[in-house]
Amino acid sequence: MSEKFSWYPGHMKKALEAISEEIKSATAFIFVLDSRCPFSSLNPSLEKITGKKPVLYVLNKSDLASAGITQEWIHRFEQEGRQVITLSCKSRSGRKSLLAALRHFREISRKTGKNKILGNTMRVIIMGVPNSGKSSIINILSPTASVKTGKKPGLTRGKQWLKIGDDNEILDSPGIMPPRMDHIDTGWVLGATGAIKQEILPIEYVASKFLAYLAKRDLFPEAVFPANYNRKELQDLIEEAERTAEKPKPPRSGKQIIDEIPDIHAISGSAHLQQAITAIIEDFATKRGFFIKGSEPDGEKASLQILKMFREGKLGKISLETP
Repeated sequence: MSEKFSWYPGHMKKALEAISEEIKSATAFIFVLDSRCPFSSLNPSLEKITGKKPVLYVLNKSDLASAGITQEWIHRFEQEGRQVITLSCKSRSGRKSLLAALRHFREISRKTGKNKILGNTMRVIIMGVPNSGKSSIINILSPTASVKTGKKPGLTRGKQWLKIGDDNEILDSPGIMPPRMDHIDTGWVLGATGAIKQEILPIEYVASKFLAYLAKRDLFPEAVFPANYNRKELQDLIEEAERTAEKPKPPRSGKQIIDEIPDIHAISGSAHLQQAITAIIEDFATKRGFFIKGSEPDGEKASLQILKMFREGKLGKISLETP
């Protein structure tokens, strides 16, 4: 698998280098984070290249996340001295806060005189991991900008300076994946939200991790879990697997995490837990009529459908990380 795919593709590395060249003319930055996983979708490399210029952290797709947990993240960001807002491009909730932040950036630029090169034009660079909704944000700021959006990560390519109003410009950059992942769950979390292509990370691995996470959080959507499911038994298996699991290794590269996934049938560290999760996926496949080779449940198709329902909010408002 690692021979066929690269975790940190060349175009992402080049994009980060290209953005570095634009920083001198930028007035401010917008970091777009997925409200369901603010930690995993925050690229630490980006924070190092902004200098002392103002940064707005946008918790996007807030309509898909737990409102209570999102408020906890807002409190965490504010405690760290970061300016943060929530946004839903679907409902346009938070648009006024976004516009107010842009006006604030302009006022800072005017007072400090740091935008002399561009005169009255304010330039904002918008950045984030793939599929975080950067282009959708630009489209709600200015529908005439008409930036292409899509559910597949990596749609935006190259630098695109777009005019927003008479004197604002925004650089819509390609999605940039963190070159390192400092937490053991970051891989599957980004896979669940669609930030990592399913060709890179096995879809059944991601779905299995996702279902185990739901059970641990005592979340059992009826659309996925069988009726009268033995929740306690599954939670006990998860607790046992965590108790006997090896301690997490030091920060690793994404490629190393990919290499360490032996196969989709040995991902939990517990054969009993994996069997239980596989049974849930196969039950879902059977009920949906997903079969291969006649009567064999199609676990891959079922996993893809489960994650699709999560991404579209059909399993409820679910956050994958807490502060």
